[in-house]
Formats: sequence, structure tokens, C-alpha cells
Amino acid sequence: MIVEAKAAIVAGGLNMFGEVTDSGEVWFELIAPGSWILDEAYRLPKKLSNAVGLTAPNGYDFILVGGTMENDEFNRDIFSFNCPAVLLCGWTKLEQKLLEPRDASRIMAFFLEDSYFSCQD
Repeated sequence: MIVEAKAAIVAGGLNMFGEVTDSGEVWFELIAPGSWILDEAYRLPKKLSNAVGLTAPNGYDFILVGGTMENDEFNRDIFSFNCPAVLLCGWTKLEQKLLEPRDASRIMAFFLEDSYFSCQD
């Protein structure tokens, strides 16, 4: 049986002391509309702030790009958050990396539809 649920993700950022964090919160709407469950078990693989988040074209994965690390250097890693089953989620570091590391103030990221590209034989 496949169960689909809405989810809201809060990942990384600065805590109340101004420190870069790897905290991850995922809110799942499982039971009824407006009935959200918090799961705080989804820490990022590294501490990040000022990253850019995108919903992947498949509508299920969430991609996190760039950001600033705790040493104030920009991040070049790309992370994917995936839930193969409800409440069985996790972050994966992708093999792809940004050629130039950057944070949210220096990046624009978005997915292009397949139809954007026109390939001919």
C-alpha cells in the first residue's frame, strides 16, 4: 500500500546563538488536513545556512544547493531529501557538485521542464 503525505522541510540555518546548524525538521500531514506531525530526526549531512531549496521535477524529492558552512566558506555540495516511505526519509549527498561554491545571495536555481530542450537526430 502506498501512502502519500504532504511534507514541509526546514533544514539548516542559524540557531538563536547565530551558529550555523545542521538541524532538520520535517512536518508531515498524515492523518487529516491541518493535522501535522513533526519529526526532528533528519539532520543535514553538514552544517549549512543560506542554501537554496528546490522541489525536484518528480514532485517527491527535495534538493538543497549551495549555502554557507560553519567556517564561513561557501558550499559546493548538492543534497537530495527523499522519502521512499512515509517517515522513512533521509538526506543523500549527490555525486554532482557546483563548479563554483556559492550561497543563496549569489545563486538562482530552478528546474527546467524536459520540453525546454529540443533535440533532433
